[in-house]
Amino acid sequence: DKRPCLDLPPVVPSFIPVDLGPEARRVYKEVNDHFVSEVKSGVVNASNALVKVTRLLQIASGHVGVEDADTGKQRWVEQIDDSKTKACRDIIESIPPDEPVGVICRFVPNVLQVEALARHMSRPYAEVSGRRHDVRAVWKPEPGEILCISQMAGQTGFDCTACCNVIVYSCDAVPGNYEQVIGRFDRAGQQRSVSVSHLYARGTKDLGVYRSLESKQGVISQVLSGGSAG
Repeated sequence: DKRPCLDLPPVVPSFIPVDLGPEARRVYKEVNDHFVSEVKSGVVNASNALVKVTRLLQIASGHVGVEDADTGKQRWVEQIDDSKTKACRDIIESIPPDEPVGVICRFVPNVLQVEALARHMSRPYAEVSGRRHDVRAVWKPEPGEILCISQMAGQTGFDCTACCNVIVYSCDAVPGNYEQVIGRFDRAGQQRSVSVSHLYARGTKDLGVYRSLESKQGVISQVLSGGSAG
C-alpha cells in the first residue's frame, strides 16, 4: 500500500442502496434460482456458475444481455431498471455544481446511461472507455464535468486528482482492477479527501462484492457461496 508513503488525505467510502423495480427483481431471482429468465425480447441465460455471477451483476446494474430463444445467440442488451441511474443523478445533484464528478462503470450499457444522464443534466461530459479516450495524461475538467470511466480502461495511468467525488456505478470482481481505477483519483497530487460512493442494489450480490474488494478477499468465491446484501 503506497498511501502512507504518499501522505494522502483519507478516502471516504459510502454505500448507497437502491431498490430494483419489480421486473428486475423477477429476472434477478429467476437467474439466481434457475440460471435462466425470459424478458420481452428473448431469454437471459447463465450457462454456468461463473457466467451467473456476471449476469446477476448486470441485472443489478439495470440491464441484461438477451439471447434469441431459438438460436441461443445474444442479440442485444435490454434495459430493465434505472434505479442506479436515478441514484447517480441524486448524488451528483448533492455535490456543488462546479465540482467535477467521476463515475466508474464495468458494463458498457452503464457508460451509455451515464452519458445520457450528463446530457439530461446539461453537464459537460468526458469518457475513458473502449470507444473513447478523452483523457490522455491529466484530466483538466470543465466546471461540473462528469467523467465516466470504464473500469478496464481506467487502469491506464492518467491523473484525475482534480476530482474528489467518485461514484462506483458497477464494478467487476477483481480487486486489482478496482484499486487501479480508484487510484486515478487517490494518488500523488490529490489534496482533498476522495469521497467514493458505491451504488448497490438491495437484496443482490452487489454489496458483498464491494466488501470483498475492500478487504481483498476472493470475490468470485464469496458470490458463488451465496453472500448477498439485504
